[in-house]
Amino acid sequence: MTTELPSPIKDFRPSISSATWLVTSSGVYYLTAVIGMQVFSLQPQNITLLWLPLGIGLVMCVKFGWQAVFWIFVASFAANLPGMTTSSWASSTFHTVVAGATDALTALLAAWLLRRNRLINLARPRQLFPFCFYVCLVPTTVSACVLAVNLAAGGYIAWSQSPFIGIALILADSLGILLIYPIFAVWRLDATSVNKIFSLVLVILLNLMLIAAAFYGFPSAIYLVLPTLLYLAAAGYRTEHSVVLLITIVAILLFAARGFGPFMGNTSEDSLIRLMTFVFSTTLVSQSIMLHRRELIESSEARELWYQRAIRDGLTGLYNRAYFLAQLDDELARSERAKSSFVLAIIDVDFFKQVNDQYGHPFGDKVLQALARDLQDLVRSADIVARMGGEEFAVLMCNVSLEQATVALERLRSKLATDGLMIDQQRFSVTVSMGACENRAHSAETLISAADELLYRAKRQGRNRLVTNAAASP
Repeated sequence: MTTELPSPIKDFRPSISSATWLVTSSGVYYLTAVIGMQVFSLQPQNITLLWLPLGIGLVMCVKFGWQAVFWIFVASFAANLPGMTTSSWASSTFHTVVAGATDALTALLAAWLLRRNRLINLARPRQLFPFCFYVCLVPTTVSACVLAVNLAAGGYIAWSQSPFIGIALILADSLGILLIYPIFAVWRLDATSVNKIFSLVLVILLNLMLIAAAFYGFPSAIYLVLPTLLYLAAAGYRTEHSVVLLITIVAILLFAARGFGPFMGNTSEDSLIRLMTFVFSTTLVSQSIMLHRRELIESSEARELWYQRAIRDGLTGLYNRAYFLAQLDDELARSERAKSSFVLAIIDVDFFKQVNDQYGHPFGDKVLQALARDLQDLVRSADIVARMGGEEFAVLMCNVSLEQATVALERLRSKLATDGLMIDQQRFSVTVSMGACENRAHSAETLISAADELLYRAKRQGRNRLVTNAAASP
């Protein structure tokens, strides 16, 4: 298992320089730190309920590694300095430097643990709790101990308060990581649809109304916030879900900083525990459901991919021989029950060996691919087209008579003979021979053998023609 420090990732907004992103990110770090200390502080204890800067710092270290440490330190130092001013300039500067360095190294440690434990993508529900332990709890515990001691040693808090302040720092920092990093992990460049924007705005407004109602007369309304978040998670709106979750938690903590509302307990400590328990449980459950749905979708997509690989021809993308034979068996059984007719056509490229010999096998592959596209375009969507092997193709035309199929196949043959195939922006002359027969056999093998025999007759009669069992002589 690697123990390297995090190195930069190159896949995020590559058109903008790293220096620009570092400066911008550190500016966002500073603003969220200042805002956090102003609006998320619980009085009179002056406990910050949410510390989003650590989540931003984690993203910076994941993106830029060691380069981000200096910028995080500068932003943290600037944000903390006004609150650490004392009569002694040297003392204020020293304790602010300790706080800034701790913030920067905590973000770097969290990024290192994120990589070491292979949690960088945060793509599975089972990764959420290791993420909470290694990326949230371990780094924030270390930093909380250092910061609590630093505050007590500087005379900013009493030593007796340091354990309680340390716990509060762990909770605030961990929540900042849990809310910010998943947004980065699920970030996609795909455009957001109008439906997603509408759902996003609707859920944000609904949650804000529920939170306001909970803090001003209807405490039970707070429990309706989670179902709205689960709606976005279940609907597959991954980035939107993370954004709404962030806004929701921020709104709850903003209200709580001015009064505990539905979380009011017998003591302020009891109220704080109720508040943070609700916030953390809502965040974890919501994120877990979102990750679980993401895993289900990816698992389903993987199964579909392997299934398509199993039934498709690798060169042309058409169905392969095995799948076609299974469909032919099914159609034989269905037509026997329903007393309906269908037509099987076998199509072969004329003089294909000469194409390979003269132009090379790569060009021959392009001929087969172009023919496959034309076959798909010229038959009905209900028809099944397959590559049987080499330059031989098959078409299963369901619920048609031989006369109807003959018209469609002759149109296809004539178009190819007249227009050829479009290959590398140029027309390439090609013809095909066809054998087509109606379902007069009782097995797929017999029917294919009959169509093959008709194809060989077309070849013997001069190629570039269609022969059917209606026109064939005994």
